[in-house]
Amino acid sequence: MKIIKYLCYLFILILVVNCKTKTEKNESIIYVYDSIKSGNYFEKGFKHYDNYTFSENLKVLDSSIYYLKKSIAYNRENIGSYQLLITVLNLKNDFEGIEKVINDALKYTNQTAYYTAAKGSIKNKLNQNDSAQFYFSLALKKYYNKEQNLGIKNQIITILYEMGNKEESLKVIDECLKEYPSDSLILNMYKKMIINDQIER
Repeated sequence: MKIIKYLCYLFILILVVNCKTKTEKNESIIYVYDSIKSGNYFEKGFKHYDNYTFSENLKVLDSSIYYLKKSIAYNRENIGSYQLLITVLNLKNDFEGIEKVINDALKYTNQTAYYTAAKGSIKNKLNQNDSAQFYFSLALKKYYNKEQNLGIKNQIITILYEMGNKEESLKVIDECLKEYPSDSLILNMYKKMIINDQIER
């Protein structure tokens, strides 16, 4: 009797393991499939955005927005899709749309400092100065102090400049010059490029 019970238990255990393995394999296949679909939609979105740079036709941007949203729907962690979608929406001055994208990016990606700074930029453009300073401070202090990473500040400098907050981006560079004197050559070169608007937005 004990042997039969043991065999039944073993059989159930094998079934559970097999089901789990199959589920994990299926989930893996679905993830790869979704990533490919996301990449295809991103490529279409980028092509429409690229066409806009030549034609400056706002209708082309609507197509870009459509495909980039599809790209994000298939892969919530696709950082490139969020960033390009923000750029496209910024060209249309759709600040409400940008804020929604930023909130999703903060929820689904690990680029918290970058998108917190982006949120500050939007608040700044909407003349919500107190909120803007809150998000800039959060991006620069809370996340930065945790990770002590110059790369995070470089991301913040870029997003501030891309979204038209040149003065704020220069302030961050000045902070970096104090904290990372060994990187002063690169930072000063970057500073000159920003002052002279030599960085593509």
